[in-house]
Amino acid sequence: MNEARPIETHWTRVAPRLKDFQRRTVNHCFERLFRDADGSQRVLIADEVGLGKTLVAKGLIARTVDHLSGSVGRVDIIYVCSNAGIARQNIQRLRLGDNADSCFMPATRPGLLPLELSGLAGKRITYISMTPGTGLETREGGGVVRERALLAWLLMKQWPDLPETRVVDVSRPSAGAPRLRRDLA
Repeated sequence: MNEARPIETHWTRVAPRLKDFQRRTVNHCFERLFRDADGSQRVLIADEVGLGKTLVAKGLIARTVDHLSGSVGRVDIIYVCSNAGIARQNIQRLRLGDNADSCFMPATRPGLLPLELSGLAGKRITYISMTPGTGLETREGGGVVRERALLAWLLMKQWPDLPETRVVDVSRPSAGAPRLRRDLA
């Protein structure tokens, strides 16, 4: 008599590679995000260097992808870390299974994510890295022109009676109006 083999999921492939405390952390975070009535929309995993935060993140990604498969077309994972070198190194550790099913987007500006993610049809999992130097920095300027053009376009879609000249005036702290209008077009 043949015994039924357990269904293999992302989580069943990742879980055996985790230490007990890492598995407990993944399960606690997952419960807070998806199951607890008083849950949260975000979690922060902070620990000493070398205790496996990246492995915990991979476990949480695995559980999340398994949980959401069938109910969403794509899962977007935004990975925030201190610099681009660490992002490139760790993004490979975070990937689940077949790379044909997922893609990695290098650091981008948060305001441009809608544009960049719209071109990723057919991918089930996207990994996007963010670093302080790629759009989380708030001390300088008003963003890039393309980002402000997207914001202006969104404002004009929301309020079609708003004159374009008013939107352009609000959206261009340092770029010239002609360049903003060109990117807006």
